[in-house]
Amino acid sequence: MNKIIEEFCEYYEQLSLDSLSELDRIYSESAVFEDPVDRIQGLDEIRSYFNGMLENVTYCQFDIEEVLDTDNQAFLTWNMKFSHPKLNRGRETIVPGTSHIKFDKAIYYQRDYYDLGGMIYEKIPVLSFIVRKIKKRMAS
Repeated sequence: MNKIIEEFCEYYEQLSLDSLSELDRIYSESAVFEDPVDRIQGLDEIRSYFNGMLENVTYCQFDIEEVLDTDNQAFLTWNMKFSHPKLNRGRETIVPGTSHIKFDKAIYYQRDYYDLGGMIYEKIPVLSFIVRKIKKRMAS
C-alpha cells in the first residue's frame, strides 16, 4: 500500500478535533474534498469543514474495511461511527461509505460516497416517518 494511503487510513481511524492540525501531512494545499453535503477546495477550507463537523458530534470514528490502491489513486470502503446529541437520540449511528482518492506526493482529490438520508433524515423522528412512507410507496 502506498505510504500516503497508509497515513490516510491511520489519520481517519484517529480523527478528532485535536488531529485537524495534522491535515497537511496527507492533503495538498489546494486539495479538493467532495461528499454528499459539499464540495470544498483548499486545505484551510477542508480543515474548517471538518472542524464544524467534529465540534458538533460526541465522537466520530472511521473503521477502514478495504483498500484498493493503484498507481496514483485509491478506493476505500469504511464505516463511520458517530454520535450526535440531536440525531438518533444521541445513540451511535453507523454509516457505510466509500472514498475515491487521487494523490501524488499528497492527496489532491477525495470524493466520499455515503447515504446522507440514512445518516441524517432517517434519524430525525418526523422526517424518518416521511422517508419510510416514501420508500414504502416506491417499493410497491
